[in-house]
Amino acid sequence: IPSLLENLGIKDNYVLIVWDNGSNAETVKVLKDLQKKYKFGLFLNNKNIGQQAYGSLIELDIVKASDYFIWLEDDMIWFSPNWLANLVKAFKTKPIITKAGKKMGAKEEWGVLATNVLVDRVNNGGMWRKRFERMIEHKIGGIHFWLNVRAGAGAIIFKTEKLQELKEILKYTTEFSGMLCNLLNKYNDEIYPMAHVRDTYIYHAASPFFNQLYPKVWETKQSGETIAQAMEQYEEAGNFQFKGNEWILEELKKGKFENYAKKLHKLHQRGKGRIYSFEFEEWGRRNAK
Repeated sequence: IPSLLENLGIKDNYVLIVWDNGSNAETVKVLKDLQKKYKFGLFLNNKNIGQQAYGSLIELDIVKASDYFIWLEDDMIWFSPNWLANLVKAFKTKPIITKAGKKMGAKEEWGVLATNVLVDRVNNGGMWRKRFERMIEHKIGGIHFWLNVRAGAGAIIFKTEKLQELKEILKYTTEFSGMLCNLLNKYNDEIYPMAHVRDTYIYHAASPFFNQLYPKVWETKQSGETIAQAMEQYEEAGNFQFKGNEWILEELKKGKFENYAKKLHKLHQRGKGRIYSFEFEEWGRRNAK
C-alpha cells in the first residue's frame, strides 16, 4: 500500500479501513493489536451482513474527512517476513481433521495450503465446510494437495467522493466479484486495484496451474462433477498440463526459496504471471502498468 500511494502521488489525507464481517473474539483481538500499530480505521460486525453494508462507509467521519479511501476486504493477508517458510511448513504439517472434515472423508495425508499462509488448526485442517468444498486437488509424491480457491482477498484505493456512487451500485449487485467489476468499469481512471491475493504467485504455490484451472473447475463442479473430472476436462478444454509445473511444489518442499523466486520472476517477465484475478483479466490487460 505505501508503494502504491507513493506511485499515485498520494502523500496524506487518506484513510485505511479494514472491514471484518463475522468478527469473533480472536479476530477482534488480532485486528485491534494491528490497529494500534498501523493506525487504521476498523469496521467490525458480529454477523456476516454482506456487501450491501459497504455503502454505509460514507457515513463514517474518518472517511468523509479523507480524499482517498483504501478498502481492505476482510480476508486481506498481512504477510510476515517469513511467509515463504510458513508456506513450506504448511505443506509439511499434518492437518488437524475436524468432525466436519471427517464426515466429508478428510485424510491425514492431505496437504492443505493455508488460506493465509499460516499454520494453525483453522486454516490448516479445521476449515469450515464452505472453504473445505472449494478446493483443487492434485497428488504429488503420495500427498494430496488441496489448493484453496476461496481466498477472495484484495485491496482497492479510490477517491472518497466516489463512495456515494458506490452506495448506489450496491443496490444492483448481488455478488462481491460483480461489484468489483462494476467499480472497475465505472471508474476506470480513478480506481487503483492492488493485486488480488488469491491469484498472486506469493499466495499459491501452484498458481500457474491454479490460475488457469479455477474457472473451469468451478464450472464443472457446479454441474455436480468431481474435482478430478473437472481437472481432466479442463486439461482438454484449456490445453493445459500440470506436467512441467511440478517444480513449484517441489522447490517449496525442498526449501529452495531462492530458486523458486528466480523462476517466478522469469515467468512474470515473460507474461506468464497474472496480477488480477480472472474476473479482472481484461481490465488488467488494458491497464498493465
